[in-house]
Amino acid sequence: MARHMAQISRLVLMALTALMIVSSSVCADSAWTEDYSRAKERAMETDRDLLIYFSGSDWCSSCEKLEQEVLSQAEFLEMAAKAYVLVQIDFPKSKQLDAATIAQNDQLQQAFKDTYRLEGFPTLYMATADGVPYAKTGYQEGGLAAFSEHLAFLKMAKPMEDPGSQWIEDISIAKAKAAYFGKDILMDFTGSDWCGYCIKLENQVFSQAAFKEKASQSFVFVKLDFPRRKKQLAHIVAQNNRLSAEYSAKYGLQGYPTLYLATAEGTPYGRAGYVPVTAKEYADGLVAMHQDNLKTRQLAVNQGEEDS
Repeated sequence: MARHMAQISRLVLMALTALMIVSSSVCADSAWTEDYSRAKERAMETDRDLLIYFSGSDWCSSCEKLEQEVLSQAEFLEMAAKAYVLVQIDFPKSKQLDAATIAQNDQLQQAFKDTYRLEGFPTLYMATADGVPYAKTGYQEGGLAAFSEHLAFLKMAKPMEDPGSQWIEDISIAKAKAAYFGKDILMDFTGSDWCGYCIKLENQVFSQAAFKEKASQSFVFVKLDFPRRKKQLAHIVAQNNRLSAEYSAKYGLQGYPTLYLATAEGTPYGRAGYVPVTAKEYADGLVAMHQDNLKTRQLAVNQGEEDS
């Protein structure tokens, strides 16, 4: 009898241990799946996006914090499941995965490294239903509320989608795209429907293919417009008024059109306005300023490394 009870105790202990290992992964919750192909099918069937979570669930401390603070929370799961199919691509050290899942995860890890700059864990990608990512993030301080707000911004901004020669109105979106693509920001303070030189600059330069092709390789374009007839969203009006006051006080903004060249973080390093030159010549001038500033930044980095 004692031997039988000991065997039962060992079995219970083994079961509890296995449960603890499984519970260390968010896939213990039925809202998450490990089957990537099935996740894409469900996303297409239900008109949702994908939230793809690359993790090391039983050894990565930041993964464990992210799961405890956000990904396993009922409030997050309820909210996220409305917009996303949740899929975990896990690389545990203790937890056992079946051979098919291991092969799938290895293949996805390599593909995302090659194409979408996967570097470490935790990394989450927000992607279309067919698996094309439009945003990337990781662990964020601040808990559930801050992370939910962060995801909402990324879903709107889609920083991994290259804007090309499109002019963006929201400076926060422009910064996110510039940071991902390694570009600077070109800010155009303009009065698009009343300022004569602004209209000339638009027609003679910005709308021309020669400008778009050249300048968009170095910059994300931001239009900070102060129209008299055109209607704008309230938050864009508030943003533009704030930036106008800031740039007037700090960077000498006096009239329109005024363009500022700035880093992805938004720090200006150059300024331009209307000049009667060709679209190509205008783009060449902006790119030259950009390249000169890149050299200055690299020299500062090198000097910092020498000093350290």
